[in-house]
Amino acid sequence: MLEDLIIATADGFLHLIHWDGLTNGRKAINLCTVPFSVDLHSSRGSFLDFRNVHIRNMEYCATLDGFAVVFNDGRVGFITPMSSGFTAEQLHGVWAQEVFDGTCVAVNNKYRLMAFGCTNGSVQVYTIDHSTGAMQLSHKLELTPKQYPDIWNKTGAVKLIRWSPDNCVVMVTWECGGLSLWSVFGAQLICTLGGDFIHQTDGTKKDPLKINSMSWGSEGYHLWVIDANNSGNSMTESKNKGQHFGILQFQFIKSALAVNPCISNQEQVLLQGEDRLYLNCGDVVQAQNPRSSSAHAEHKTVRERGQFSYESLDSQGLSTLLGHRHWHVVQIHNIYLEINWPIRFSAIDKMGQNVAVVGKFGFAHYSLFSKKWKLFGNITQEQNMTVTGGLAWWNDFIVIACYNLSDRQEELRVYLRTANLDNAFAHITKVQAETLLLSVFRDIIILFRADCSICLYSIKRKSDGPNPTTSIQVLQEVSMSRYIPHPFLVVSVTLTSVRTETGISLKMPQQVSTVFFFNYFRARESRFST
Repeated sequence: MLEDLIIATADGFLHLIHWDGLTNGRKAINLCTVPFSVDLHSSRGSFLDFRNVHIRNMEYCATLDGFAVVFNDGRVGFITPMSSGFTAEQLHGVWAQEVFDGTCVAVNNKYRLMAFGCTNGSVQVYTIDHSTGAMQLSHKLELTPKQYPDIWNKTGAVKLIRWSPDNCVVMVTWECGGLSLWSVFGAQLICTLGGDFIHQTDGTKKDPLKINSMSWGSEGYHLWVIDANNSGNSMTESKNKGQHFGILQFQFIKSALAVNPCISNQEQVLLQGEDRLYLNCGDVVQAQNPRSSSAHAEHKTVRERGQFSYESLDSQGLSTLLGHRHWHVVQIHNIYLEINWPIRFSAIDKMGQNVAVVGKFGFAHYSLFSKKWKLFGNITQEQNMTVTGGLAWWNDFIVIACYNLSDRQEELRVYLRTANLDNAFAHITKVQAETLLLSVFRDIIILFRADCSICLYSIKRKSDGPNPTTSIQVLQEVSMSRYIPHPFLVVSVTLTSVRTETGISLKMPQQVSTVFFFNYFRARESRFST
């Protein structure tokens, strides 16, 4: 919890301890005094016999306001305060009726999921049914005998479950060894049980990788594990044989859309690592979309003036380099990484010609044609800005939702790609609340803010001076607080050109009624007209 520590002890008590180390004896709660039922609303709670029963594993879920717990007898449940206090009279528990062999638990705050590991090697993922307050099975993470024959003898019980920092994937390990990586809703991405990893000294016997402990690194680019094969009693033996102690690091890359869900470019695949980007543009000639190129005359003019057109791509043979069978690797500039590692956000423009990246502070952008980076000339300006809601491309401009550290002000900034990277050439608009998500649709900027509101801006190009700039105006603000219990739950926000008969007409640049979609909780989709 934010203000206190909750400790579960083997005598069946829950203890509330302040961060300063002081304890409050009145906050020691006996589990025998906590009522449990199958739901929070209709069923009457009963005081169960908890003699010789205690909590072996638990984790707090902030977006569900409660604890996912695993008892030493294998039962699993969810404990939540019925009011703001934390006393035995205010706590209530619900059971997961189908699980009696739980071993461990890990919660996903973004999607409000509780993943319970079981002795049969599967992971049962639950959520809370808000109509009844009951624990509802969402899906399972389990290996099938078709893919892995004799799987039940290979895995044993689930030992550890760890969600990535961005809550997009989960890593699972078993008592008998092995690692598996899964998406939020159950797609298997990696499993080590199909490969050979640990070679014994005789060179013949190979055992699965056994993990004692593991933890994700910053931004989810690394997974640190302690190899159980070389730990414990075998540590001395390993030293005598000249082997290293079993600390391993697995490296990962992820889709840029996982943390920056601005779908302004749907033709290129962009993956990001801690210090580099992986770009797969497909066939550049085929990627050109006549509809999109003729949708806006102004955008078309910009393309024609650009020094890096589709024709120049093909003439220089880069269509082969960026073809669908090859990855173009872009190494982030060392000067930027030196003080801003690791990369947090990245985005590619509509034509696949330029990319922009965001680290700890500021941002930088790169031209695939010139193969040159553009950084802030004034390091103070870079270090005075931290991007909060992501970034997106609009024509030849970079749109960023950030926080101004010196002024302590949330801002929406627009930088011209061809100009020097300096605040003197930026269009800055003050924002009332912290921006969590940013998206661009045609000539409209969409911000989803921490106060559960959505703000729509129109953006226009102005070419009055030597360096073109933009004009930004507020179109509409919509409060979504009645629909969204927590702003952290929103996964993405975007606009579409879907027409609705009941929609409220709004004078937008395209003169069409629009609908914005936002995804929240377990990827549920909602639609509202503007």
